[in-house]
Amino acid sequence: MAMLTPYRVVAKNALMSWNGLSDEEAQKIVETQSFDELEGQVWAKGSMLYAVSAIAQNLGLETVQTDLENIVLNGGGKQHSLTLSESGQQTLSEIGELLKANKNFSVVDVLSKVHDGWVKDNAKKFNKEGREGKKYQHLPIELIGWKEAKADLLFVEPILNSMGISIDEKQLEQEYNSRVETYFNKNGLVDEKGIDKAALTSFILKGAKYPPLTEQNTAKSKDEAQLMTTQVCEKLSNINLKSKNA
Repeated sequence: MAMLTPYRVVAKNALMSWNGLSDEEAQKIVETQSFDELEGQVWAKGSMLYAVSAIAQNLGLETVQTDLENIVLNGGGKQHSLTLSESGQQTLSEIGELLKANKNFSVVDVLSKVHDGWVKDNAKKFNKEGREGKKYQHLPIELIGWKEAKADLLFVEPILNSMGISIDEKQLEQEYNSRVETYFNKNGLVDEKGIDKAALTSFILKGAKYPPLTEQNTAKSKDEAQLMTTQVCEKLSNINLKSKNA
């Protein structure tokens, strides 16, 4: 039985999650609307391409990245197909086996690349009225909290599922929390009491050593950086962050 393309699966899940559609309603839409019509509602293409790029880079398969993108979005054919072609399914299965055998492969790394892409592409949202409480979203994935980080699983999980890879969210959260702890210690952002808010504020004000940031979405003042520090502390409140040297 032919499988829906990962793009169509993402679109269906997004329609149910964001628009409150039932499974049947969303299924009908992804089966009847064109790619462009769906993209106008879910805007999933960009994030999915960042995910594919991360997977290809992890395996050193940049030379076949374009083909992989075509399979994920279009099914492997020249047109925007609803389902995966047999060759497309075979290719995804082969990529999945390579990922399973690669001890360096991390789903959190893929989520990080998708997040980096969002930050780069959405700099204008940083100062958008009504989004003052979301400025932290423009910081590295280690500073945004697991709830925010895992939101991009919407775009990533269907791709990995099509490759025969299942997601264990609890395990992923543990990996993410460990990564956060390492990040804070590496950058001197914790002390024996926990997060060093003064150090974090200074770090944010200097751009957090984060390449996707531009002048447009970097904190301009200490007050703005302190606001973002407060947001970061709230998002990471479930992790007991302390200096490893304490």
